[in-house]
Amino acid sequence: MSIEELNKRVDELTDLVKRQSEVIAKTGKQMMEYQVKDVKARMASLNSEQPKIDTDEFATNDDLVQLVTELQGQLDYLEDRNVKRVYNSHIATDADSSTPIAPLTNKDGEHPPDFYPKTLGELRDIDAASLLQLCEFFELIVENNNPEDIAELMKSEKLSKEELDRLINPKPKTLEEKLKGLKKEDEVELFDELARFLGVRIRRGNGW
Repeated sequence: MSIEELNKRVDELTDLVKRQSEVIAKTGKQMMEYQVKDVKARMASLNSEQPKIDTDEFATNDDLVQLVTELQGQLDYLEDRNVKRVYNSHIATDADSSTPIAPLTNKDGEHPPDFYPKTLGELRDIDAASLLQLCEFFELIVENNNPEDIAELMKSEKLSKEELDRLINPKPKTLEEKLKGLKKEDEVELFDELARFLGVRIRRGNGW
């Protein structure tokens, strides 16, 4: 084989290697694109199967600040009531009627109404209406409605629709209605409960 034929053969082999390299490179590129596409498809499938997270359910910084502020407010109200209870607890039971009583706020920090007793004498002579309203203001009265009793009554076939509605959604009683159902022993108990809450040591009953 002559030199010219050898050179021609080398050129042909070089061209063949070049074309094969191009084919291999193109095939490799296609395989890479397919793999990327497959990974993207799988990721999209996973994302669609996972439930979407509602970010509204997460507490934000503003929510945390508000919560801390509310808790601090509650602590301030509690500390204020404790300080005033300590003061009231030092009032002797036989102290002068003009001895002032420190006013307490309720759990929401609201100041008591105008008929709140400002002196020991006013507390001793407090009327039933003011006593009842103050106990409600300080949430010292617990309703006696028993859910089990109500459930038993609801099973009765003798109840009319109106009676059932009144049982489920009882109409709020007026002050006059509450006072009419207030017994003397209940009034004594409410007075002592209020006095204990205020920290004052005077009692109408025999309890502590």
